[in-house]
Amino acid sequence: MQYQLVERATPLGWPSDRVQVMDEDLGKSGASAEHRSGFPSRMTEIGFDRVGLVLSLDASRLARNHSDWYRLIELCSMVGTCIADSEQL
Repeated sequence: MQYQLVERATPLGWPSDRVQVMDEDLGKSGASAEHRSGFPSRMTEIGFDRVGLVLSLDASRLARNHSDWYRLIELCSMVGTCIADSEQL
């Protein structure tokens, strides 16, 4: 289902060739970013202002740990990265 998010990003203005799907964490618990290589690497990319939009089916699935979630929101707000899920941007 997350591969279909590319189709959601396109109408929001992102060309499909610029959309990266984070799939290295599939099947791993979101309780902590500690054993999820995809989450910290995306946080780094966001921090370097290389990400315009973080898109997920359900925003709570990005980080189930409150400290990871708040860090993501704070970092996105600092660099102007949008966060969207299936319902809102």
